[in-house]
Amino acid sequence: MSALRFAAMGALAASTLLVAPRAHADPESDAKDLFERGRELRKAGNCAAAAPLFEKAYAIFPSGLGTLRNAAECEEQLGKWASARRSWLELKRALMFAHDDKYAGWESDADGAAARLAPRVSHLTIEIVGAKETPAVTIDGQPLEAQLVGTTLDRDPGRYAIVAHTGTREAHATVDLTTGESQTVHLDFSAPLAAATVSVHRTGETHHSSGWLTAGWVTLTIGVAGLAGMGVAIGIRQDALSTAQTGCATFPKDCPIAVKPAVDRGQAASTAVTALAIAGGVLAGAGMIMLAVGIASPSREVALRVSPFGALLEGRF
Repeated sequence: MSALRFAAMGALAASTLLVAPRAHADPESDAKDLFERGRELRKAGNCAAAAPLFEKAYAIFPSGLGTLRNAAECEEQLGKWASARRSWLELKRALMFAHDDKYAGWESDADGAAARLAPRVSHLTIEIVGAKETPAVTIDGQPLEAQLVGTTLDRDPGRYAIVAHTGTREAHATVDLTTGESQTVHLDFSAPLAAATVSVHRTGETHHSSGWLTAGWVTLTIGVAGLAGMGVAIGIRQDALSTAQTGCATFPKDCPIAVKPAVDRGQAASTAVTALAIAGGVLAGAGMIMLAVGIASPSREVALRVSPFGALLEGRF
């Protein structure tokens, strides 16, 4: 009997050892732990450390779409425009199969974010010329699939080290991508040299310049129109004042009721003069600044903020 009891206890202990690791390795539990740690870091303002935790949590438990949304928001906060847009689009695809009220409105959020981020995404194209055999290409040490050579790739702003090598020759290039910029790297293996030649073609600066020039002209035009409206309002005010003075010798005191419409018209015109002077002056000034920025430095990223107290240009250089 004692031997039988001993065997039973041994089997129970063995089954416990087998079950415990299985419970510990539950993907959903691990994902929730990672998510909570990521949320704490994000609340503390440390999205740089939080984003990788959200990505890991989503990788091991894709049903937790909140981790993917948090990753997208953190990447956007960090200025990783391509990564953020990719995450938002992945969230939209995942929502097609997730029917839960807690995700209401998320598809619209994902659409809006993808559209908002599209102009900020940088693009990199790697082209190989004159190679007798297909070179192996890496970007920051990560292999690039052969079919992606010559294809425009979405990338976050930053510096990228590109290496292409065949059995006997190698080419290196380093590029710095800015927000919304496109670059094409040409790696030429046709020249009879030990290493291939490299040329880099940039695009996107004209687009930035054109955008700011257009916005500058539009803003300036609206400002000038406001100042022209101010001139019209001044004329109305002067006409109303003349009418009131003609109908009331003691204007503005003790005037008959018949003069009241002219007085009201003059007061309204005075208010319009003040408002149009402020708005027209601010917009005209802002438009001229935007034109200057667009002409002088097209690659700058500039934001215009207009308030009743003036205009402020914020830039990233």
